Amino acid sequence: MKNFKNSQFQNLTNMKIHSIIILIFCLSVQGFSQSSIDDVLQSVKTNNKQLQVSKHYVEASKLSTKTGIYPENPKIGYISKFGNSDNRNIQELSITQGFEFPTVYFLQNNRSNLMQEQTEMQYKSDELELLFTTRIICLNLIYLNKRKNILQRRLNNTKENILMLEQKQELGASNILEINKAKILMLTCKLNTI
Repeated sequence: MKNFKNSQFQNLTNMKIHSIIILIFCLSVQGFSQSSIDDVLQSVKTNNKQLQVSKHYVEASKLSTKTGIYPENPKIGYISKFGNSDNRNIQELSITQGFEFPTVYFLQNNRSNLMQEQTEMQYKSDELELLFTTRIICLNLIYLNKRKNILQRRLNNTKENILMLEQKQELGASNILEINKAKILMLTCKLNTI
C-alpha cells in the first residue's frame, strides 16, 4: 500500500510539470497580460487533474481509515428444537455482540484521525508545491516577455540610430566609426533578442 501511494505521488509530480507548461502556453497565446497570476493559479487549482486525483485519494483514504474501528454488527441466531421429552417445541433466539476493551476503540479512532490528517497534509503539500511551481513559471514568463519587449525597443532604436548616423555621414557630420559602433550594438541586440 505504501509503495503504491509513493508511486502514485511520483506519477502525479511528473504530470504536474507537463500540465503547468501546457496551461501557461495556452494562456500566453491568448494574451497572458490580460490575466493575473492569481487567475492562473486558480485555474490550475480547479483544472489540474493531479490535484483532482489527489483529492479523490484523500476522500477514499478517509473512508478506508474509518473501516474496522467500530464493533462488528451483532449476530442473530435462531434455533428451533422439536420433540423434546415434554413434547414441547423449544425455540431459542440468541443475539451476540463481540467488542474490545473500550480504550481500543478510542485509540483506533485517534489513529484513524491522525491518518486522515496525514493524507490531507500530503494533499495540501502537493497543492502548494504545484501552485509554487506555477507561480515561478508565470513570473519567469512575465520576466522573459518584458525582457523581449525591452530588447526589441532597443533594437528598433539602434536601427533608427544607424539610419540617422548614415544621413549625418552623407552631410559630413558623422564618420564611419560611429556607424560601425551602432551596427555592432545592433548585432548585439539581435543576439540578445533571440
